[in-house]
Amino acid sequence: MGISANFRTRSFQRYGSGCGIGRNSAALPISVGHWGYSKKSGSGLKAVAALKSFGLIEVEGSGAGRRVKLSELALRIILDDREDSPDRAKAIATAALKPKIHKKLWDLWGTEMPSHSSIRHHLIFEEKFNEKFVNDFIKEYKSTVEYSKLAEQSDIETAEDQDEEEFDEENGDLIDVNESEKKQTTRKTRQAQSRMYGYELAKFPVGNNCTISLIADGPYSKKSIEALVAQLKLNLELGIFDQIGLESVDSANSEENDSI
Repeated sequence: MGISANFRTRSFQRYGSGCGIGRNSAALPISVGHWGYSKKSGSGLKAVAALKSFGLIEVEGSGAGRRVKLSELALRIILDDREDSPDRAKAIATAALKPKIHKKLWDLWGTEMPSHSSIRHHLIFEEKFNEKFVNDFIKEYKSTVEYSKLAEQSDIETAEDQDEEEFDEENGDLIDVNESEKKQTTRKTRQAQSRMYGYELAKFPVGNNCTISLIADGPYSKKSIEALVAQLKLNLELGIFDQIGLESVDSANSEENDSI
C-alpha cells in the first residue's frame, strides 16, 4: 500500500471522533470499518500498519483497547486546500520516506533506480525480503516515489527512529517491528555469547567463600537439567568430587601461605 493510502485518512476525518477535523482518536475496529474493511479483517489491520508506517496515523493503547487518530503530518496533508501548496507537497514527500526501507532505498538509488530484476535481487539477498511479496513491494515503492514527486523535493524531514507496525499473518494481529527486531537481536546476541563464552544459567552459593555457576554453551531444556542433576548425584556417589575438594583446599592454603 503506497503513499496514496493517505486518501483513506479522509474517511477517518469524516467518520472519526466527531471533532469536525478528526483530531481525536477512534476505536480501531470503528476506523477500519469506515475504510470498508470488516472490523477484524487482516486487510484492515494491514491498512492500519501501512498508514502508521507512513506516519499518517498514531496508534494508542494495546489489544482490544487500541485507538487510532490522525497524525500531525496527515492533518497537514488533508487540511491544506491551497492549490499547488509547497507545504503539502513537502508533507507528502516526508510521509513517503517514513518507512525505513523507503528511506534506505531512496538514499541508495534516489531517482536512478536500477532494473526491476536488480531491485528484486537486492531486496531478497540484502534486505532479506520474502520472494513471494517482493514484486508487490517494488510496485508499491515505485508508485510512492512517483506519487510523492520525491525528485522535486529537497530538505525532506525524515525520522530515523520511526515506529512501525506490521501485520503478523501467524497471529492475525499487529506487531511492533522495532520491538520485534530488538528481541531478535537480543536473542541472537545471547546465542552468540553462549557459543563463545557459555551462557550462565544460575549461581548457587554453597559456602561462605564459594559460589558455583551453572553455564551452558548451547540450547538446553528441562530434560537437560534433569540429566545434569542425575550426573552430579552419580559423581557424588562415586566420590569423584572428594579429591577435587581436597585439591581446592590445598590450593587455597598454599596461596594463603605464599601471601604471608
